[in-house]
Amino acid sequence: MRLLIDCGNSSVKFALNSKLKINKIITVEIKNDKKIKANLLKTLKVFLKNKNIKKIYLTFVNKEIKDILFDIIRKQISTIDIKILRTRKFKDFKFTYKSPNTFGMDRFFNCLGSKVVYPNSATIVVDIGTATTVDVIDKEFRYLGGLILPGPLISHASLIEATSMIGNHSIVLKEKILGASTEECLSSGFANGQSLMIESIVNQIKKTYKQPFKVILTGGLSHIFKRFLPKNYLFDLKLTFKGVAFFIENQK
Repeated sequence: MRLLIDCGNSSVKFALNSKLKINKIITVEIKNDKKIKANLLKTLKVFLKNKNIKKIYLTFVNKEIKDILFDIIRKQISTIDIKILRTRKFKDFKFTYKSPNTFGMDRFFNCLGSKVVYPNSATIVVDIGTATTVDVIDKEFRYLGGLILPGPLISHASLIEATSMIGNHSIVLKEKILGASTEECLSSGFANGQSLMIESIVNQIKKTYKQPFKVILTGGLSHIFKRFLPKNYLFDLKLTFKGVAFFIENQK
C-alpha cells in the first residue's frame, strides 16, 4: 500500500494506492488558509492510521507547500520511505516538450493517466483548476502539444478587480446563456464562457489533427463545468493519481 500526495497550486490531494487502484481521496484546500499546517497534519494522521502504508510518493507544482508538507511528514514518521517525483521521462512516452522542466508534474501525470484510462486511443486531457490546461496525446503515446489558459476563478477575479461598476456578485450556475441582471450575466459568463471555450478548443484540435480523440475532464474545478460540457467527455478526478500509479508500477 502506498500513500500518494499531489501538491497543487490551490489544494493538496491525498490518496491510497495499490498497484493501479486509487482509493480514499481527501483534498485539503490551501488558498488563503492560515491553518494550512494544522489541516495537512490532520489529514496526514488520518492516512497514517493505515499500517499497511509502506511508501509515500509526493508530486508537486507548489514548492512552498511541498516543503511544508515534507517537514510535517518527517516530524511524524521516520520509518516510511518518502520519494519526491521530479522526472518527466517515461518509457514509451514520446515527450517532446521544448522546456520539459517547466512542464507541470500534474500535466505530465495526467498524460500518463490518460494511457491508463484509454490505452488504445488518442486523448485530449482538460484540467480545470487554478489554470485550465489542455494536453493532447496521440494513439502512439506521443505528446502533440497543449495550451495553458487562465482558470475560471482567476478570470472572474480579474474581471471584478479591473471593472468599477460590476461589483462582486454571487455566481449562480444555470444552463441559460443570456442573463437579465448583472449577477445572471456574470454567472453565464463564468460557466458558459469557460465551457464554450473548452469545447471550441477541443473541436479545433479534432479538426486539425483528424484523430478520433477521447476527451478526459479532470482538475479541482472540473465538477462545476461537467454539466455544461458534452456528455461524452469522461469525468475523472483520479486521473493524476492514476498517472502516478502507472509511473510507479512501470519503474519496477
